[in-house]
Amino acid sequence: MPSVSAAAGPIGRWLPVLLALASFVLGALLVDLAVPNETRGNIGAAHRVFREQADEIDVVFIGSSRVQAGVDVQALEDEWQKSGAELRAFNFGVPGMRTLEQGHVLRQVLALRPERLRWVVLEALPIGITIRKSTDYSRRAEAVSARSISWHTTQVTRRALAAIWRFSLPWSERLELARHHLGLWARHASNLGLLSERLFESTSAREQRAREEDGAAPEPDAPAVEDPGFGPVLGATQKERARAKALRRWSEQSADQYQKRAARIPLENELPVDLAELDLEIVAERVREARAAGVELIFMTLPCEVGNPEVLRLHEAGLLGPLLHFNDPERYPELFAQPMREGLGHLNAPGAQAFSRHFAREFLELLK
Repeated sequence: MPSVSAAAGPIGRWLPVLLALASFVLGALLVDLAVPNETRGNIGAAHRVFREQADEIDVVFIGSSRVQAGVDVQALEDEWQKSGAELRAFNFGVPGMRTLEQGHVLRQVLALRPERLRWVVLEALPIGITIRKSTDYSRRAEAVSARSISWHTTQVTRRALAAIWRFSLPWSERLELARHHLGLWARHASNLGLLSERLFESTSAREQRAREEDGAAPEPDAPAVEDPGFGPVLGATQKERARAKALRRWSEQSADQYQKRAARIPLENELPVDLAELDLEIVAERVREARAAGVELIFMTLPCEVGNPEVLRLHEAGLLGPLLHFNDPERYPELFAQPMREGLGHLNAPGAQAFSRHFAREFLELLK
């Protein structure tokens, strides 16, 4: 008959490991309770304001800074009112939002079950690498931040890996992209990234965040407040300043340069796309989730500096759903002229008003 000490031997050897794992899980849970997700910068402000208005909203727009700058809610509602449609809209555009994060935000919006919400308009973002610029799979999209950690749930990370598996890329690059997303998922699961954000956030960043939450404009040389505490180590602040300088440079371009860029968009819109290399479940999953909540998804493209070949090929194949396509310089030339633009990628205030009036009319036509 085995002795008590012999039977307890294996348990004794593994007990420190089990206790360490239990301590880690408990610590992660405590951090999760103490450190709320997505409370900073533009994304946090959008969540807070939407929750306050959720039950009064009929249409929500979700997308990047193109949506934030290009959708004028007042112009939309005024145009709808002229046509007898009493609809209220909410602009959930956030700088830097790409395909994967957009799906996470959509789930958060639907989870609130807003009483009047009937339509969600998604900026039709790329789900592949036909044009690498501004996708989830470009080098520019690989920054580690508290925000990117917060939306790397298991569901989102699974979709990222499924998409990467289909890409026509060298295995070395696919493995590097997969490593990046898995690393963010691991930080999300352990809450380590968000804890780092709170422990090491600088005083100037806290002050800047408070100013933004009060509605004040950011200071020209203020640090990027959505960077985590380890952001400066990774160079994230320098990257944000470089992007700001690039935006100022774009704003100074001549009308001739705007026209040259606009002339390339129709050509990019016609690019062939191998649908077998796209994770089509990204779109299908969102449509199912919206319908389960009693909401209809409508996709839209905005006037910008790059074409939308994947979106257009998906729509032509009947795999996308309703699409309102405005990234077309031949049909909407005024929206691509310099007086309507804030840099190559964004509309300015007059451009947003003009675009929103176009959208309001075509949205009502679509509903008919």
